[in-house]
Amino acid sequence: MAGDSLIVAADVDILGGNTAINRCIAEYLKGADARFNGVKIGFVVCSKSGYYTKNYAQRLAFILNMNGAYFNGHALFEIVDQYNNFRTWQKQYDLSLREVCYERLIVFHKGFIEEGGVARKKVLALHASERKRSNTLALWEMVAQNIDLRYMVKTLHVENGEIVDCKGCDFKTCLHFAEKNSCYYGGRVTKEILPAIEWADVVVWICPNYNDAVSAMHTALINRLTVLYRKISLRHKQIYGVIVSANSGSDVVAAQLINALNFNKGFMVPPKAMICEIANDPGAILNVSGIEQRAADFAKNIMRNSNL
Repeated sequence: MAGDSLIVAADVDILGGNTAINRCIAEYLKGADARFNGVKIGFVVCSKSGYYTKNYAQRLAFILNMNGAYFNGHALFEIVDQYNNFRTWQKQYDLSLREVCYERLIVFHKGFIEEGGVARKKVLALHASERKRSNTLALWEMVAQNIDLRYMVKTLHVENGEIVDCKGCDFKTCLHFAEKNSCYYGGRVTKEILPAIEWADVVVWICPNYNDAVSAMHTALINRLTVLYRKISLRHKQIYGVIVSANSGSDVVAAQLINALNFNKGFMVPPKAMICEIANDPGAILNVSGIEQRAADFAKNIMRNSNL
């Protein structure tokens, strides 16, 4: 199926799932871990309530991505009860909610069929970790040392206290600041971090698992990306996740990254974009069996996907 495209269309049930689709994918994955290698996937998820669309899609997206699928930006199209999720979009159209849904579906499809082929050589890694203690940062450094010298690799430390979460300005205010390459709060985010993300072709999110969630610093930064999102398209920028959990839950964090950065902000998610490991005590990642080979393989994956 490499090179193929597939749209997963699901109507979620009262438990937030779709048994038929789950069974179909589970059967297809049996006996192989590469059935979806190189397959571009999009999601159309409907709900008779206002719930479960993103939750279902992000969990399924993580599973398919770990099995080789990739997603263009904004890979999820949602339809909830009474088309209520299109009320904001309706302000831009003189149409009924149902008609707005059809118009946005056309836009979704155009984005889905869009081809990439952009050469990506600039890699930015973002972390908020203490170097001496962080297993997640240590894992990224193992990955980075295996990335070819033809690639420019930059690592930025997002320090505690430097990032104020998004104020939630209205659209016109946010756009006004974006046109000035700024934001309501300004600071290091607009002076250094957002320009670095704009520079990068590939953004690696170094995410320790904090209580089965993306850290507060990373969440604040993702929220502040809105000003950059208003200014440029992020569709041709790829994201990766480096995730370490003390016990379990890396899949939860990975799914959150896909939801926030692909479904919402529009970054592309290349095949096998997440490396997830378990390590608790400081430095424990260095003693995980086979870790050096998996780090090297992840670096090769970044380079292999750079022209996707």
